[in-house]
Amino acid sequence: MAIIKLSGLLTDIRGKIGGTVFKKTSGGLTMQNAYLGKKNISVQTNQSLTINSVLQTAWNNLTEAQQTYWTTWANFMQVGQRKNKSLFLTGYQAFLKVNFYFSFYGRTILTAPSFRKGHIEDVGFVPYLSAGDLLIDQGGVWEESSSILAMWISGTVSSSVNNIGSRMRMINKDVALAGDYDITDEYVSLFGALPSAGDTLFFRYMIIDELSGQLYPFVTTKVNIVSI
Repeated sequence: MAIIKLSGLLTDIRGKIGGTVFKKTSGGLTMQNAYLGKKNISVQTNQSLTINSVLQTAWNNLTEAQQTYWTTWANFMQVGQRKNKSLFLTGYQAFLKVNFYFSFYGRTILTAPSFRKGHIEDVGFVPYLSAGDLLIDQGGVWEESSSILAMWISGTVSSSVNNIGSRMRMINKDVALAGDYDITDEYVSLFGALPSAGDTLFFRYMIIDELSGQLYPFVTTKVNIVSI
């Protein structure tokens, strides 16, 4: 904070100008930097920033041949950019996208994805009750190298709800596609009790091809719980 003296051309000045605040005190007119405040960053945002920083360093540490490999892979896969699907990801962008999800969900960085386009059809995950347990029916036809990268589920909601918003909770990650999956303990720990037959909830999952790094879009479904 500094005390300033006005000239004959300027007799008074107060308030904020740019990043400076002028204020009259008992000692005279003072000038100090404006307090901009501190923006709080969520844990998830901070984690994302950290991962992106690590991946940028990892990309720079790749050999020229490895970077060229990713560029060739990106041209083969032709994944559209988020804001403009007519523009495909570059090798650098593809490396960041694939490995962001790998890193965020606890995988090691993928440096050499295979040249293959996976295919999944007739997907129909359905949570259901059986003998007092809550299971996920892993229906559908899967590539042998595919697995669930992450799953989310909600507590029970009114059947009239069509948008669950941010009320879903992750229940597991890195799940092999082999048989039904028991989520009883995880669900109870999150929501206190299992749903009953006839209750409505939301279920979301994301599938990844382990060999190519291909990420399938998030799928969110609204489910009426049945008991088998």
